[in-house]
Amino acid sequence: MKKFIIYSIIILFGVLALIGWQQANSLSAKLQADDMVINGLIKSLKQQQNGYDALLDSKYTLLLDYNDLTEQYATLSIAYTKSKLNPVIREVPVYLDRIVEREIIKIPRQFESVEEAQTWLDKNNLSIVLIADENGVIDFVNIKIDNRYNCNEYAQALQEKALKDGFLITYAPVLNGRIFGIYVTDAPNGHMGLLTRIKDSYYYIESTPAYPNSFKLIHIADADRR
Repeated sequence: MKKFIIYSIIILFGVLALIGWQQANSLSAKLQADDMVINGLIKSLKQQQNGYDALLDSKYTLLLDYNDLTEQYATLSIAYTKSKLNPVIREVPVYLDRIVEREIIKIPRQFESVEEAQTWLDKNNLSIVLIADENGVIDFVNIKIDNRYNCNEYAQALQEKALKDGFLITYAPVLNGRIFGIYVTDAPNGHMGLLTRIKDSYYYIESTPAYPNSFKLIHIADADRR
């Protein structure tokens, strides 16, 4: 009987030990699973943190780019304002057989006075362009304006001279010798001359040689200051 009790106690302890071992193993597995979950969460948080860091770096880079563009805009704005207030004469290199010359391009302006305009016209009036006929003959006796080089070409030629010297002159279509109702030339029907503004007045310029009042200023109107 005593031995039976002893064996029973031993078996009971063995069963309890087995149960404790199984519970310990189960708890260890659960801890390991929890540890894996926690490690996964930590890894995910680190990835999110890296993403946030990259986003912050991107925003910082964009901010630097924005500041740089702002400074460039301010610089260009100042340069543009200065160029409007102080027009600069541009120097354009012209390459001729490896020799570099500099052609000064003047920003066109209006004539400052009638005297300045008339002086320029006296120095830059045009000559009649003579063109040979179909036989190659040029009539030097009966010199006249040729329809192949007429008022339009003369007006363009004088305008180009003015622009090259830095003066503003524009085309002025004439009908039956009048512009704005004022007689300016004997040219019949349609005709082309030039128009320039001097201070608050407008003047017609007859640019075709041999016509009455050629290369003389004819006052036709005053600027409307209302």
